[in-house]
Amino acid sequence: MWARSGARGALLLALLLCWDPRLSQAGTESGSEVLPDSFPSVPAEPLPYFLQEPQDAYIVKNKPVELRCRAFPATQIYFKCNGEWVSQNEHVTQEGLDEATGLRVREVQIEVSRQQVEELFGLEDYWCQCVAWSSAGTTKSRRAYVRIAYLRKNFDQEPLGKEVALDQEVLLQCRPPEGVPVAEVEWLKNEDIIDPTQDTNFLLTIDHNLIIRQARLSDTANYTCVAKNIVAKRRSTTATVTVYVNGGWSSWAEWSPCSNRCGRGWQKRTRTCTNPAPLNGGAFCEGQAFQKTACTTVCPVDGAWTEWSKWSACSTECAHWRSRECTAPPPQNGGRDCSGTLLDSKNCTDGLCMQSESLGRRGPPGVGAQGGRGGPPAHPRPQVPAAIEQPLGPLPTCHVHHLICAFPVTSTILCPPSMSLSFPLFPSTDKKTLSDPKSHLLEASGDVALYAGLVVSAFIVVGVLMVVGVVVYRRHCRDFDTDITDSSAALTGGFHPVNFKTVRPNNPQLLHLSAPPDLTASAGIYRGPMYALQDSADKIPMTNSPLLDPLPSLKIKVYNSGTTGSAPGLPDGADLLGVLPAGTYSGDFTRDAHLLHLHSASLGSQQLLGLPRDPGSRVSGTFGCLGGRLSIPGTGVSLLVPNGAIPQGKFYELYLLINKAENTLPLSEGTQTVLSPSVTCGPTGLLLCRPVILTVPHCAEVSAGDWIFQLKTQAHQGHWEEVVTLDEETLNTPCYCQLEARSCHILLDQLGTYVFTGESYSRSAVKRLQLAIFAPALCTSLEYSLRVYCLEDTPVALKEVLELERTLGGYLLEEPKPLLFKDSYHNLRLSLHDVPHAHWRSKLLAKYQEIPFCHIWSGSQKALHCAFTLERHSLAATELTCKICVRQVEGEGQIFQLHTTLAETPASSLDAFCSAPGSMVTTQLGPYAFKIPLSIRQKICNSLDAPNSRGNDWRLLAQKLSMDRYLNYFATKASPTGVILDLWEALQQDDGDLNSLASALEEMGKSEMLVAMATDGDC
Repeated sequence: MWARSGARGALLLALLLCWDPRLSQAGTESGSEVLPDSFPSVPAEPLPYFLQEPQDAYIVKNKPVELRCRAFPATQIYFKCNGEWVSQNEHVTQEGLDEATGLRVREVQIEVSRQQVEELFGLEDYWCQCVAWSSAGTTKSRRAYVRIAYLRKNFDQEPLGKEVALDQEVLLQCRPPEGVPVAEVEWLKNEDIIDPTQDTNFLLTIDHNLIIRQARLSDTANYTCVAKNIVAKRRSTTATVTVYVNGGWSSWAEWSPCSNRCGRGWQKRTRTCTNPAPLNGGAFCEGQAFQKTACTTVCPVDGAWTEWSKWSACSTECAHWRSRECTAPPPQNGGRDCSGTLLDSKNCTDGLCMQSESLGRRGPPGVGAQGGRGGPPAHPRPQVPAAIEQPLGPLPTCHVHHLICAFPVTSTILCPPSMSLSFPLFPSTDKKTLSDPKSHLLEASGDVALYAGLVVSAFIVVGVLMVVGVVVYRRHCRDFDTDITDSSAALTGGFHPVNFKTVRPNNPQLLHLSAPPDLTASAGIYRGPMYALQDSADKIPMTNSPLLDPLPSLKIKVYNSGTTGSAPGLPDGADLLGVLPAGTYSGDFTRDAHLLHLHSASLGSQQLLGLPRDPGSRVSGTFGCLGGRLSIPGTGVSLLVPNGAIPQGKFYELYLLINKAENTLPLSEGTQTVLSPSVTCGPTGLLLCRPVILTVPHCAEVSAGDWIFQLKTQAHQGHWEEVVTLDEETLNTPCYCQLEARSCHILLDQLGTYVFTGESYSRSAVKRLQLAIFAPALCTSLEYSLRVYCLEDTPVALKEVLELERTLGGYLLEEPKPLLFKDSYHNLRLSLHDVPHAHWRSKLLAKYQEIPFCHIWSGSQKALHCAFTLERHSLAATELTCKICVRQVEGEGQIFQLHTTLAETPASSLDAFCSAPGSMVTTQLGPYAFKIPLSIRQKICNSLDAPNSRGNDWRLLAQKLSMDRYLNYFATKASPTGVILDLWEALQQDDGDLNSLASALEEMGKSEMLVAMATDGDC
C-alpha cells in the first residue's frame, strides 16, 4: 500500500511540476470556457535519491575505514552490513536543506574496523549498504566492499640476467607478488623509471613483462621489476643485461721488412680484432692475429776489377796503355762500384821523348829550338798529335805521375829539360783519339780539378794529424798525472786535520767525516791543476820540493761520496776532491784515483736536482773505477757497475729511479704488453769502458712460451724506440738480455730509460698477476669496504699499492695470491659469496664485478681494483666471514676465505710485510759489491779468454752458466770471460755463494781455478 500511495504521489508531483499556467491562460483567451474537474493538491515527497553512495575501501594495517552516504529527501538513513543492521549508536548523522529544492538532505557515516572484517566467516567479502527512508518509501544504495589490503613479499617470477648480442631482442619476465588491491608494476633501468613513451625501444606487455626490441650498447644495465599498491612496494632481484659485441678482424697491415738484410729471413704482417673490438665479454676473433712467411732478400754484390790487360804498343805519344773492367763481378742489387781507374798509362821511351819544333817555338825562353834563343838544337822532333800542338803556356818541370783519385786521370810524359806535356786520359770505350778537337777544352778543367783536389787533401791530412796529436798528447799527460801528498804535515798551512770513521760496522766501505774540516781558511779559489791521492808507495818525496811553499789563496772543497744516495748541487767551477785515508781499504782499492771529473760531477748533480723526491723509488751514489752496485730496496731493481767500467781516475755520480707516472710507460699496440716497470739509470752520455748490468723484474710466465720479448728505450723526444728483440740479435745489437723466470738482466753500453715489453705470438701467452685484499684499519660506521687489487706479479707493483694503502689507512687481510692471466680477451671477474645475512648485507646490486681485459693486459694502468661495500645491521657486529672469488672468464681463479674482526686491526701489518732484513742497503762500493774476489776473477779471465781448439774456454763457461743464447755479443768484447762473470754477479745478487761457478769450472776441468778459489777466495 505504501508503494502504491508513493507512486501516486510521485505522479501528482510530476504533473504539478510540468503544469504551466500560461497554457491555461492561452486556452481561455482562445475562447475555451471548459474548467478542470479538480485542482491538484500539495504533492507528496518523492523516494529518497542518493547523492553519495558508499565506496569500496581497503583496510591498511589496523586503520579503520569510513563509509559515507548522503540522500534527499530522507527522514532516516541506516547502514546494513552483511545483512545485519548497524547499531544506531555507530552512525554519525548530519541533516540539512537543499537550497535549490528546499528538500531535506541527510548524511550518515560509519567506521568499519579490521576486527569486524576478520570476524566474518564465509567466502563472501565484507559489504555494507545504505537504506534511506522518506514518506514516499525506501531506497537502497550499492554495496560497498571492505577488504584488508596486503602485498606478498615474494615475486611469483623474477627477471633473470642475460648476455645478448647486439641488436637482439630481449625479454625480461616479471610476475608481481599477490596483493589486495592488485599491485601496479613498473621497471627500473639503473634505478631510473623506464617510460616506453619516451624510448620506443622498450615495450611493457599486459602481463608486466619488459621487451627490448633491439639491444643497444646503451641497454647494458641493471634492470629491476617494482610492484606496489597502497600497502607496500616490492623490488625484484636485479637482472643484469649485458649487450656484447663479437670481435671482427681489421684488414691486414703491410708486410714488415725482411728480418735479414741479406739472405733468408722472415717477415710478418698483423691485424687487430678491432673491427669491431670485442666488448662486454664478446667472442674474440677466430684465427691468427699475425702471419709469418719466409722471405729472401737479394744480397748486394760489390763490383770488382778484372786483371789488367797487357800493355799496348808504344804510341806516337811516347806512352803505352793498359785497361781493366769492373766486371769481376759487376755491381749488382745496389752494390758499390769499383773504386779506381779504368786505364793506366806510362812512358815507354825511357826518357827518350824528343821535343818538336813547334813545341820548341812555343816553349819558354831558353829552350833550344829552331829560331829559339841560343842553345844547340834538340833531338829530332817526333810526331806529336795535333792536340798537343796547341799552345800550352808555361810548362812545369816534367815528372811521371799516376793518380788514382776522384779527378780526371792525368799522365805526364817524361820530356827533355824545361819541357813537360800533360794531357787527360779519359776512360772511354769509344776509342777517341787524343787528337779529338774537344780534348784541349777538357785539359784545362782537369788541371784545375787536380790542383784543387791536392790542396783539399793536404788540408785534410794536416787536420787529421792535428787531431791525432792532441789525443795522444792528452793521453800522455793523463798517464803522467801524479798524486802528491805530504806525510810530514808540511802542508798544514793549507789543510786542516781530517778524521774519518765508519758509520755502520757492517759496511766498513761507507765513510763519513766525523767532523767536517774547515777547508776555507783562505779567501780565494785555487784555479791551478788538481791531483788525486794515491797509495803511499807511489808518493813523491817532497822534502826539498818547491811545492812545500805556501799555496797562494788556497780554497779546496772536499767531496764526500757517502752512501745516502743524495748529493748536493754542485756550482759551476767547483773543484771536487775525494779524500780517502790510507789503510781504510785493502788491496788495490787504495790505488784507485779519487778525483771526480768536474764536468761529470756537475752534470750528474744537475740532473739529480730534477729527480723525484720519493726516497723509495730513487737511489744514487758515487762510483769510481772499482765499481759497485745500486739497489732500490724492495723492488728487485738494481744497477751493477763492474770493476773497470768507469775510466781510471774518474768518479761518476750515478742514479737509479723507477718512473711511477702512467704516462711514462709506452702505449701498448695490439697484443703488446708492458712487463716491467720503467726504470731510468743515468746520467746519460757517460763514457763506459765495459757494459753495466741493469736488473728489472718482469711478470711474464716464461715457461708458457709463445712470447716475443722486446727491450725499448725512451728517446729525448719522449717516444719509445725498440732496442732489441730477443733471439733476433745481430753484431750491431748494442745490448744483451739475460731472461730469467722473474727478472731480466740487461748489459748496457749506454745509460737511459728502459722498459721490458712482450707480445703474444698466438694468443697463448700468460702474465703473472697477484691479488691483494685490503680493509680499513678503523671502522666506526656501519659500512665496511673490501678492496681487491689486481697487480702485476712484481715487487714494484706490490710496493706501490702498499704505500697507497698506508696513506688510505688500510691493511692487508691476507698474503697476496698469484693468478695466471692468459691473453684470451676475457675479463677478470670478481664476486662475493657466503655473506652472513643475519648481521651483514652487500650493497652491490650486480652479482659480480669485472675488470676489462685490455686494462690488465696493457700493463700501463696501475692499482687496478674493485671494492665490495658491506653494511652491518648494528655496530655490535664486529666479525665478518665471507669468500671472494677472483677468476678470469674461462680461465684460472683464486678464492679468498676471509675472517676478520673489526676490533682487531694490526697497525704494523703493512710495515711487517714490506720490511725485510737488509732491504735498506742501497749502495755497495768496490769489492764489497761483488762475490768473486778480484784476484780470482783475473785468474779465471786469463785462463778462459784465449780461444781453445777444444772449446774449453769462455764459450763453454757461458754454456755451463746458461748464458749462451747469443755468444757473438761476448765475442765482441775485449774480455768475454769478464763480461760473463759480470753477468753472473748480477744473477747472484741475492745469494752469496760461489757454488754454481765452482761447479761449472769443475765440469770444465779447471781444477787449478778451484784451488785458487779455495786459497784466495771465500767459497
